[in-house]
Amino acid sequence: MKARVHVMLKNGVLDPQGEAVRHALGALGFDKVEGVRQGKVIDLELAEGATEADVTEMCEKLLANTVIEILQRRDPVMKAAVVVFPGSNCDRDLAIAFEQAGFDVSMVWHKDSELPEGVDIVGVPGGFSYGDYLRCGAIAAQSPICKAVVAHAERGGYALGVCNGFQILTETGVLPGALLRNAGLKYICKTVDLTVATSDSAFTQGYNAGDVIGVPIAHHDGNYYADDATVQMLKDQDRVAFTYVDNPNGSVADIAGILSENRRVLGMMPHPERAADEGHGGTDGVAMFRALSGLLTDA
Repeated sequence: MKARVHVMLKNGVLDPQGEAVRHALGALGFDKVEGVRQGKVIDLELAEGATEADVTEMCEKLLANTVIEILQRRDPVMKAAVVVFPGSNCDRDLAIAFEQAGFDVSMVWHKDSELPEGVDIVGVPGGFSYGDYLRCGAIAAQSPICKAVVAHAERGGYALGVCNGFQILTETGVLPGALLRNAGLKYICKTVDLTVATSDSAFTQGYNAGDVIGVPIAHHDGNYYADDATVQMLKDQDRVAFTYVDNPNGSVADIAGILSENRRVLGMMPHPERAADEGHGGTDGVAMFRALSGLLTDA
């Protein structure tokens, strides 16, 4: 039997192999735990004879542990698929952010023609797919897996495109507009302040509209452009998810991220997956992934 428990340890507590959790459970009398894999998600391998009641009791007793800040049983486990293209360099970052929020994550190669069965959300990661030849994301948009991603979005599935992933989603037509060369014609890599423009989506419900969060950017072609009518439509439909406090790249209307018409697809140039671990300098992206793990509904 396997069980997945979502946990957050207090600051300064490290247990990458899960040994402390395994020994703690043994000391509490749960001798059927054979293995623990722990990041911000604990996967328990339970011996034959273990029951759902055992897992519930373990959760209740672990809540009394002084190192644990948050613990919640995740059942059923949400499933995420992260697409990998030649030149992707943020695919593992995105996968880890999903995993730490409690998702079961599959990595999907660009030549695959189908997504794994039962996927709740698709992550299209940052990087430089196909070396950014022609236009950023233009070749990736023609890959076999992108046909499956488009079909997933069209039937109401969730998708998150970050940086190059946002560029790919615009190239496929899943999201409107285009990403142009930065206004200053230079690559920009730094943490920027974003304003949460709406909390009315699965991606942003973990924030309040008007919140200011710090999220890293790393792009040369992040200047969002759409014609006046499209920008007005996005505003009227409350589909601007994030805006820049201090516009770094010339994006029209300071737009940093937008939602699809059904609000189930988000494209954004900043990297929330790089703001999901204190060791990397910030955790303002964590609320997005936690909200997704608890709020997704069937496509």
